[in-house]
Amino acid sequence: MPAGVPDTGDTMPEERRSIDAWLAPNPLITRLAPIRGDSMVDMGLLDGDTAVYEVRQHADVGEIVYALIDGEETFKLLACDDKGRYLQPANADPRYQPLRPKQSLDILGVVIGTFGRRRGRAASRR
Repeated sequence: MPAGVPDTGDTMPEERRSIDAWLAPNPLITRLAPIRGDSMVDMGLLDGDTAVYEVRQHADVGEIVYALIDGEETFKLLACDDKGRYLQPANADPRYQPLRPKQSLDILGVVIGTFGRRRGRAASRR
């Protein structure tokens, strides 16, 4: 259904979704966390939005994770090379470099979605 088309009730029931079922298919392990910063804008994680993640201690390389690296919480892509696991930002700006743990890297969860309010204006990047 195109954006802006009202649901008049004639939509097939299997095409309708409740927001809670869509955002949290596994509600017992689903959590929300605020997104701060611009390091993941190329993956659509925008400053001020909210990440929806599932609590997991394991993630596959390439997944967006909510992680604790050396005591700091962050959202990044999980990556791995011959030196071990690290966190990769998704922003073409060279200020955003991969993060390699000095002491610890713990996966807190895997991001399954995000949402935010736009208040009628296009979101702007800083």
